Amino acid sequence: MSKKKPVLFLILKILAVVFLCVAIVGIVFVITGFGDFENEWKFILGGILSGVGVFLTFTFAVIGFYPEIAKLSVRMTKHIQDETKAEMTDIATTQAEIQSDAIKTMASAAREGFNESDGETKFCKHCGEKIDEDSRFCKVCGKEQ
Repeated sequence: MSKKKPVLFLILKILAVVFLCVAIVGIVFVITGFGDFENEWKFILGGILSGVGVFLTFTFAVIGFYPEIAKLSVRMTKHIQDETKAEMTDIATTQAEIQSDAIKTMASAAREGFNESDGETKFCKHCGEKIDEDSRFCKVCGKEQ
């Protein structure tokens, strides 16, 4: 069963065509009224009609074609992802390797800290380096414990 498009979008497309015709009439008035000082109203009215007509044509066309524009945007995004899949996979793999190394380092430091139960070693609260249990200051960063 196919989805019906809302009637609103059809109405907006029709209005876009109507205002395109208004813009064309306005342009014709501008052309015929240009330089004709006896009928300068044609020039003024044509400027107003063409300006308003172009603005409303563009507005109603964009809103009326929104579903098509949205679908096109999704298709373009999928195409870009398909074209750059190898590069994105490479970036993700590199990030995972970097994070993996950091996690291994942290786990190793934690394991060492739990394994050393002799009471003579502790870790700096600020930089994480090993310091003597009775130290008030870290030998590496110099901060007080």
